[in-house]
Amino acid sequence: MASYDNSRYTYQNVLKGNGYYQQDSALKYSEGVKTMQTKLNKVGFWCGTPDGKFGAGTDTVVRNFQDTYNLTVDGKAGKATLLKPDEVSDASAGFTKTSGNYGVYFDSTNKKFMHNQQIVYDRLKGAEFNW
Repeated sequence: MASYDNSRYTYQNVLKGNGYYQQDSALKYSEGVKTMQTKLNKVGFWCGTPDGKFGAGTDTVVRNFQDTYNLTVDGKAGKATLLKPDEVSDASAGFTKTSGNYGVYFDSTNKKFMHNQQIVYDRLKGAEFNW
């Protein structure tokens, strides 16, 4: 994989359709990538502590997010990918964090966990793991 300089684009540039963020083998810092990571974390797609570096972990999260919301799954976080977390955030306003740094987010109205947590719950339930 070649090095890609995500710092060439501000978050606002990408929102306007000028450029995109993608995995960077040199792990160069980008304020826009940090903003994207923060927004993905907020809607349940955990990138870890936002560090502004688009590594393999962020790439996996971006691809999972794109797949979940029927976006082009290419690992390139362009305009459509960056707009979606704000839409999702508005739609998931009912989620409440249970407690602590690693609390569970649950929507008591719709009886559903946030995305990554819902996947774990569904897989455990499908494996007949009951508690």
